Amino acid sequence: MIGKLVADKYRVEGLISESESGDLFRGRNEMLDRPVTIRVLSPALAIDNRWVKVFLNEARAAASIVHPNVPTTIDFGTDAKGLSYAGYEEIKGDQLSNVLTRDPAVDEKRALEITRQIAAALTAAHERKIIHGKLAPASVFINEADAEAPTVKIVGIGSDPLTVPRDADPRYLAPEQCTAFPVADERTDVYSLGVVLYEMLTGGVPYD
Repeated sequence: MIGKLVADKYRVEGLISESESGDLFRGRNEMLDRPVTIRVLSPALAIDNRWVKVFLNEARAAASIVHPNVPTTIDFGTDAKGLSYAGYEEIKGDQLSNVLTRDPAVDEKRALEITRQIAAALTAAHERKIIHGKLAPASVFINEADAEAPTVKIVGIGSDPLTVPRDADPRYLAPEQCTAFPVADERTDVYSLGVVLYEMLTGGVPYD
C-alpha cells in the first residue's frame, strides 16, 4: 500500500499498524496538501461484502462523534479501485501498546490522565448509543508533545454489539463478550478501560 493513492486524494506514506478491522497508515491529502491518517480494509477481506459493510458501519459511527479525544473523520467509502477506506485528521503520537512495551508501568498521575481522556471519548460515544467493543492499548494513541498533559485519541469506535471483532484482544474483553453468544454494551467498554488502567499501573493485565 505504501505510495498508493486512495480515493484519488490520499497518498499512503507509512504503516502505523495492521489489523483485520483495517490497516492504519500515515498519509497526505494531496488535494489539500495536509497530513492525514488513513484506515484501509485489507483487500483479502474487501472481497466479502459483509466485511465491507462492517468496516463502513464502523467508520460511519465514528464520524458521528465530535470530541477532542476521537479523531475527526474527513470522509469514508469505497473508491473506484474497490478499496474501502476512512480518512481522518492526522493522529499524532504513539500507540499506548508501544508505550507499555517500552515502559510497562506508567506513572500514576499520567495513567489517570490518560484514563480520564479515554473515558471522556467513550462517554461521547455512549451518549450516541455507540460502543467501542474492543478497547485495548493498541486502540489508544498518546501524543507526548506536552509531557505534563499528554493528548489521547482513541480509534476503532463503532463495533457491532452482538459480535466480537476478529482482531479484538481477548485479554481486554469483558466476560460476556467471550461466550458462544457474545453481547456488548457501554459496560463492556468500562470493563476494558479498567483492564487498560490496571495494566498501566501494574505492568500486566489481570488475566492473560
